[in-house]
Amino acid sequence: MSNLPAPIDPNLLPTLQHGFRLPYSQDLLLIELPLEATCSADFLAATPAAHPLELKVVGERIQVFTEGGTALGLLAAPPGASILLRLLEGGKRLAGRFLPETSSVGVWLQEL
Repeated sequence: MSNLPAPIDPNLLPTLQHGFRLPYSQDLLLIELPLEATCSADFLAATPAAHPLELKVVGERIQVFTEGGTALGLLAAPPGASILLRLLEGGKRLAGRFLPETSSVGVWLQEL
């Protein structure tokens, strides 16, 4: 058994170059963190459950945005959140999904 990555089908290279997802890719839930909202309560209440969110590093925190670019807030920074920051800074694709019942965000590692 080899520890080398499997070769990529040349027909899928344009998919990767344009940022699309590979077929049969798998996501992994890393953690669920409380959201410190910076948007209005009405806007947050109108955000649907499991709505996909973008995560970006802002200083030493992770800011959460909708796909349209509206800032929802900041993720709480519990011990160990520095790992998430390092993953984002290293170019890993992390995505969020909004959980309105608990006003939190599930952080997912994409394309495991």
